[in-house]
Amino acid sequence: MIILDTTTNPIGRVKCVVENCRHWHKGNHCVASSITVQGPQATSVQGTDCSTFVNKTH
Repeated sequence: MIILDTTTNPIGRVKCVVENCRHWHKGNHCVASSITVQGPQATSVQGTDCSTFVNKTH
């Protein structure tokens, strides 16, 4: 697993509502240095996944 750095600048146009993610910031912003969304064969939103997620407790 690759753990990306957290920055102080939110990624524009990306909304994140996962408050227990290390990269989540107040106002539903993502402050990861970059993000990766997986699910290349997805046919619905349930088939996608933000692989940048890191639980705040880790």
